[in-house]
Amino acid sequence: MQPTCIEARASVTTPHALAAWTAAALLAASLFSHTVALRLTLLLAGAVLCAWVIARERDVFALPPIWFPFVLWAAWAALSIAWSEDPARSAKEFRNEFGYTGFALWIGFIAGQARNAVPVVPVVVGLAAAGACAIALYSFQLGPEAYPYGLHGGSGNHSSTLLVLMPCAALAAWYGLRADPSRATTSVAAGLMLLFLASAYTTLNRTVWLGFAAQAVLIVALLAIARGEA
Repeated sequence: MQPTCIEARASVTTPHALAAWTAAALLAASLFSHTVALRLTLLLAGAVLCAWVIARERDVFALPPIWFPFVLWAAWAALSIAWSEDPARSAKEFRNEFGYTGFALWIGFIAGQARNAVPVVPVVVGLAAAGACAIALYSFQLGPEAYPYGLHGGSGNHSSTLLVLMPCAALAAWYGLRADPSRATTSVAAGLMLLFLASAYTTLNRTVWLGFAAQAVLIVALLAIARGEA
């Protein structure tokens, strides 16, 4: 039985559905520079929505499976503040790397369980990734003086972003081969991977290519294990 228009509209405006949109917007905003205020706003909104979801939905897993290693890593980093040469700066970095990142991880895990997460998050993040790459390519044409100040974040930030995005696109292509008979998902993901390679060239960063190579080796090894070939 197909849902009515009222039911479909209600499913889009539930806290869990809104959390998925918020998580997608947070991930998209993180691909660009000068969006700190927006990211913090989305982080707060996502935390409130996810807490609401946990309070009202019994079938939602509250903690990601990786939470224990993450806490151990954070604890070790917190201990390092004691012997830091600049404890105030180290504390600030701890807040950025573990406080904000921990909340983002939790929000993404809760929001990812929403029914609309699969059609929403990949599309929003994919469009944002394409936009960041387009800005990088455009800034590269303007010369080395303009490139570091583009909204893509310059060479260092954009290289790190591409290293995060590339395996995501590769996994999307793999899932597309398995679940999408039309191969549309795989085609889009492959197109993004080519765009990432072109955008990586604009960074003039040789390290990013080593990262791509390591990711390719790891992905091939995991696929071989999954197929029982290793």
